[in-house]
Amino acid sequence: MTVQTGDAAPDFTATTSSGHTITLQSLLDKGPACLVFLRFLGCPLSRLRLTELEEELDQFKGQNLQLLVILETRPDRAHLYLEKRDMHVELVPDLERKLYDLYDVKSGGVLPMLNPKVLSKATKATIKGHMHGPFEGNELQLPAAFIIGKDGKIKFTHYGAHPADTIPTADILSASASI
Repeated sequence: MTVQTGDAAPDFTATTSSGHTITLQSLLDKGPACLVFLRFLGCPLSRLRLTELEEELDQFKGQNLQLLVILETRPDRAHLYLEKRDMHVELVPDLERKLYDLYDVKSGGVLPMLNPKVLSKATKATIKGHMHGPFEGNELQLPAAFIIGKDGKIKFTHYGAHPADTIPTADILSASASI
């Protein structure tokens, strides 16, 4: 069943790419949390969005919003990717799709892949140097984002309609400003 605004956020324990165990509660102890689900690390769209999130990390911190990015990728590959690029985004590799399933983040079919916005954003990603890397996850995976208040309730949801349909950080910060 789709997770909706007002629902209790599904609780989880996960391991970050740096090997730390985190729980939803450990994030919420620091402030509201934003979970961003992308595709897999080899995807140019995911690489582009991950780079954007890294560049915007101070904006999340400025609102005391705990950012956690979930990708279908191997832990060793995620750790190496972040380390080589000196990135500090908190990333959870979820090749087994435990968090995707918990938050009901589904894959699409072929039709969403054919959305013109996918080609446009993939071209932008490629021009910026985000080439396609190894296939690891579901090529048809759709993105999603959730903001969870300190009370453990979902305050905002966004389920992407196609692979390029990620929620801009400005919209995330606007939605979290009222929490």
